[in-house]
Amino acid sequence: MLGLCLFTIAFGMDDVNDVTYHKVKSILEEHLENNPDLLDSSKGKNIVVFLGNTGSGKSTLINYLSEKELRADDFNNIVLANLDDPSVMAIGEGGDSETFLPRFIPVGDLLFYDMPGFKDTRGTANNLVNACFIKSIIENANSSKLVFVVGMDEITAGRGEGFKKLSNQAKQLVPNKPIESFSGLVITKSQVSKIALPNYLNSKLELTNPELSIISNWIDHQRIDQISIPRDGQINYDNRESILNLIGGMGHDQIENVKIDIIYDANLTTRHFFKRFHF
Repeated sequence: MLGLCLFTIAFGMDDVNDVTYHKVKSILEEHLENNPDLLDSSKGKNIVVFLGNTGSGKSTLINYLSEKELRADDFNNIVLANLDDPSVMAIGEGGDSETFLPRFIPVGDLLFYDMPGFKDTRGTANNLVNACFIKSIIENANSSKLVFVVGMDEITAGRGEGFKKLSNQAKQLVPNKPIESFSGLVITKSQVSKIALPNYLNSKLELTNPELSIISNWIDHQRIDQISIPRDGQINYDNRESILNLIGGMGHDQIENVKIDIIYDANLTTRHFFKRFHF
């Protein structure tokens, strides 16, 4: 139902921003042609939305959970073993994102969606189009669960400052909903044991800080899990089932209002209006 998605179209902007009605329309039409099944893929479905920054390991996690063929490289990164497999989610290298639009893989009776990062670096026009796809996918779903994906180095750096930003963005994306009730956390690139994880987070983060209270909630409700960093070239698959159980045991909610301006930089616009696209 792309025609129901409201876009903020910028006019009167500097040429360097390169955001015009025609540019956004061109990008949108190209994506609709190349991804004809994406927009309605969530209609009436129960979905899991994976949220995280570029390089956090969202694509890797979804490949891991959906039993794609993986291997450890020489630097103990988890990478695809078969790059020609059309069913896998491509994994970016060196912090570069491979996610231009939402992508999904069916896992059991759920659809797992890898979402582009907030305010992706490809520009406001692309982010506007991504915003429309994300809004339509989540709002069309029968129900949604949110899985935050954060690298261990991300969550502990600056005593959780990066995670605070991600959490605040997610709460802006889904306003007026208590996301704690239908969300969980998976930490990637972990070097601690799963049993030690809650105490480790307590030692590294000020969990009494209201901006980190969601982590305390997840710890209390056993909604935190991890993927361990490979050791001696071997990937640890022990947590696959426990992560799937975590997701299965999470609450879910129908999200009827996705606030898309967190996905692009609305401050770039000098004048804007909402317009409906119909194709």
